[in-house]
Amino acid sequence: SGKALYVSDIEMDGLLYAKTLRSSVAKAKIKKVNLPDLPEGYYVVDHHDILKENYVKMVFKDWPVFAVDQVNYIGEPILLVVGPDKIVIDEILSKIKVDYELETPVFEFVHSAIHKSYVKGDFAGALKNAARIIEETYETGYQEQAYIEPQGMLAYPEGPQKITLIGSMQCPFYIKNAVMNSLGYGEDQVRVIQPAVGGAFGGKEEFPSTIGCQLATAVAKIQKPIKMIFEREEDILTTTKRHPSKIVMKAVLDKNNRIQGIQAHVSLDNGAYNGLSGVVLARAMIAVTASYTVPNLDVSGDVYTTNTVPTGAFRGFGAPQMIFAVEMFIHHIAKELKVDQLEFRLKHLTKQGDLTTTYRTYRDPIIRKKKKKKAMAISDYKRKVEQYSAPNSFKGIGMSWFFHGCGFTGSGEATHIKARVKLVKDESDQVFVYVASADMGQGCKTTLKRIVAKTLNLPNEKVTFDYPDTDFVPDSGPTVASRTIMIVGGLLARASQSLKKQWVSGKPAEVIERYQQP
Repeated sequence: SGKALYVSDIEMDGLLYAKTLRSSVAKAKIKKVNLPDLPEGYYVVDHHDILKENYVKMVFKDWPVFAVDQVNYIGEPILLVVGPDKIVIDEILSKIKVDYELETPVFEFVHSAIHKSYVKGDFAGALKNAARIIEETYETGYQEQAYIEPQGMLAYPEGPQKITLIGSMQCPFYIKNAVMNSLGYGEDQVRVIQPAVGGAFGGKEEFPSTIGCQLATAVAKIQKPIKMIFEREEDILTTTKRHPSKIVMKAVLDKNNRIQGIQAHVSLDNGAYNGLSGVVLARAMIAVTASYTVPNLDVSGDVYTTNTVPTGAFRGFGAPQMIFAVEMFIHHIAKELKVDQLEFRLKHLTKQGDLTTTYRTYRDPIIRKKKKKKAMAISDYKRKVEQYSAPNSFKGIGMSWFFHGCGFTGSGEATHIKARVKLVKDESDQVFVYVASADMGQGCKTTLKRIVAKTLNLPNEKVTFDYPDTDFVPDSGPTVASRTIMIVGGLLARASQSLKKQWVSGKPAEVIERYQQP
């Protein structure tokens, strides 16, 4: 209907606009920032205005809200210009001159910021008994999330010591915690509201926290509502991308052409700051054998700091880079062995009861044989392989497998996220769903509401689920890692069962459900 309000649609009395002055060089010391005289009603906001901590709270403390005396990539934020007219803001930005002392940037994998490793089985023993060793290297580049709506946020004072932020986001509490950290504010002094969001795909997981800290700092100084919406060019140039990778794979094969061991090293391009790169690296390394079982592994990885735009969350979170490498590697091994690549894949596919890369057991049935049979029938795979193998056919068909883990790995859900959900029933038997899950096009406003309605045997219209507002919803965790239906949906189902047991028509009730590790 066109009635959905995205952040750029929201207007307020006295609204100001902000634009960012960014570094034009990849690496340099800032000697001086030369500002013009500002017209009345226009402001500059920079690191001097930070009330407490000049870093964006993520995993590490290295990502500045505003550059201080050093810039480390083209596009790094130095300051905001704020005022009522965007054209005047552009004129002011054009007159600001930054004196740089240029330094030599690094664009190669030289400086490791994070290193991880693990082993499974006895790779050294497998190596001693190898009938054949095959080694290859794979590289992947940047990817842009290309969400329909660019990054944007609006912040306004809600009293002298409280700031509210409305923005295009995946993780309201990430932003809340980051802003509290930068301003030194308490929980009741920062409020984050999610409006309609036009796509994200990971690109609005950690990055909006940077905009949130910048705008909150500006609002704390100016005490007026301020909006900052990126143009598409600015968005593509300066926001996080998928990590470029270089993956070295070495396979040890026995005399029966079975892979007995894999040694792998994955290098990820961090960009200038760490962000979530350590977790992305871990996720990539866990996927080292993708959908196959290999008994002996020696896996290591490094995140390298370069003077490029920081990389970050992107759908799949490190696993797509690794799964691409594994699938290409398996295919190339089969070609070198002169065996059918599909049969070679099937021989190594994971089965129920196998050990994962990190010594856990696949507990549930894996129905890939049925899937394979159906996929081959639909695609007419065998006939096409024969037909396309003819010289100069210029056609091809291939088959590959992938796997995906939903939710945070290890004890992440239990020790770091600790998700909570809340259901409230009023006197009219209307049920209200309170969770922090953001609907950014994937439909959780429909699906989570439906889980509650079905569990309680209610019509959909008797269940209300509004966009998250951190003043009212508990922290049910970020909307990332395909965890919303699996984790939050599961919690809501259990909360609904509890509410069902104490249901008395016309009597208000409230249920809070907390995540527990299986």
